[in-house]
Amino acid sequence: MPIKKINSIRLGRGMAPVKSASSPFTPKDFSNLIFWGKPQDLAVGTLTTVPDNSGQANDASQSTVASKPAIITTGIGTKNAIDFDGTDDYLSCNNLAPIIDGNDQAWSIHFAFKADVTGVTQVIFSLGDAVNTKQYMWFAALSTGGYRFAKQNDDPNRVNVDFGTSDTLEHVVSIIHKGTTTDIWFDGLKVADGAAQDTPTITASLFSFGAFVRNTVANYFNGKLGEVAVYSRANTDAEVGAIHRYLAAGWVSAVPTTIDLIMGAGQSNMEGRGLTGDASPAVSRGVAYRYASSALTAITGDPVGGALNASCVPAFVNQWKTSTNHSTIYIEQATSGTALLAAADIGNGNWKKGVGTLYTTALNEMNAAITHILAKTTFTINSKRILWAQGEREALSINGTTITAALYQAGLEELVDNFDADVTGGINHFHIFELGAHNLGTGETDWAAIRSAQAGADAARAKASIIFTGCKNFPAQSKMEDDFHYTRTGLNEMGTQGAIAAAAV
Repeated sequence: MPIKKINSIRLGRGMAPVKSASSPFTPKDFSNLIFWGKPQDLAVGTLTTVPDNSGQANDASQSTVASKPAIITTGIGTKNAIDFDGTDDYLSCNNLAPIIDGNDQAWSIHFAFKADVTGVTQVIFSLGDAVNTKQYMWFAALSTGGYRFAKQNDDPNRVNVDFGTSDTLEHVVSIIHKGTTTDIWFDGLKVADGAAQDTPTITASLFSFGAFVRNTVANYFNGKLGEVAVYSRANTDAEVGAIHRYLAAGWVSAVPTTIDLIMGAGQSNMEGRGLTGDASPAVSRGVAYRYASSALTAITGDPVGGALNASCVPAFVNQWKTSTNHSTIYIEQATSGTALLAAADIGNGNWKKGVGTLYTTALNEMNAAITHILAKTTFTINSKRILWAQGEREALSINGTTITAALYQAGLEELVDNFDADVTGGINHFHIFELGAHNLGTGETDWAAIRSAQAGADAARAKASIIFTGCKNFPAQSKMEDDFHYTRTGLNEMGTQGAIAAAAV
């Protein structure tokens, strides 16, 4: 069948500037930039000064020979970066301290980094004074695993924000301090939203990269520091999105900037019931996330959502990344044994709007995901799509009156129209995995009728398309677990080939 081209609907963060190819975004596009360090532009060797590219002359420097870090090649990815040895290296940028000092002062810092060791607490930047043992503020990789942003390190009333998992991978962080609250963005996700902060009891005079610096120096950073931008105000969420995406694109290739929001709907072969055959592929960092209950978690492989051991999702998101270069945020809403038509519902639910609960639940979750992504990530939504694998219930129940192929086609067209009308901003596409076959030995005419109905919906709706027709061959190819469910091998094929076809629409 012909491939139908649909224009993408793009949802951005709204307030970030649109830059032309000849004038790309830089941190200087926003006001109150007070430090912009670009180690990627510095020559390899021992480091005395990191020039401030903000125009404010707030250079970071180190005069003590033993404490000088170095600029090394391919420090983070393929870029030159600052290399701290974990023993005595650090940089001072003390001009920044009085500018951003004070509990009621708002400021922001954004940077890329990579720890070289885990299992020790190592401070990546700190703000404090030269004498008092109470540190005003710091960000560190912790010996206990993960990362921490904290105020008043030695104060029993301090408020810490812990997030992430300690590792030796590249990361990008944005910390937005608003006086008495702080927002933190980590690898594209807002991990702290208005976290309360206690009142400092010192006057800050020191700002350092790579260690605590006061009357003693400790907790040296053993790792790499990339590009850094500091502002003397709290950046807006839209500005954070632009800066964070800029740093992620330049320094942390595993952090996506653009995602496609994809929801799986239908019944058990969309959920996944694979138990035998080829294992699901692993999913690399940053390729895909799952949205559920107001949270994003990384997909690393199966099971995803309601999958019993294996689904088509890991293969789909891997191929989607290869085909589109976009990462995926996946929503699992398929439910085993469900019907499209209310008349075919045997108690597991149906997808008829206003009759069953499945449609409303799925719609609400998708719209909640859109809101969450725009408010609590730095990702840009490129498109919104539905994956549909269903039809077994109707194929088993055709009665010539209330359950027919014609009614199934009309119901599927209505479902496409409803999602397009009710999802915020509409959907870009409704992708159909054609109904497969079975091992029952009877009723194949009814199964073929449902497949024809799916083809009819494909022809009737510009935003609907069948993306995989191979499931009907699975019985003959020994890719069935039982009478109805596909093996892991079949699910992997369904996901990979389906993603290729879906990406071409």
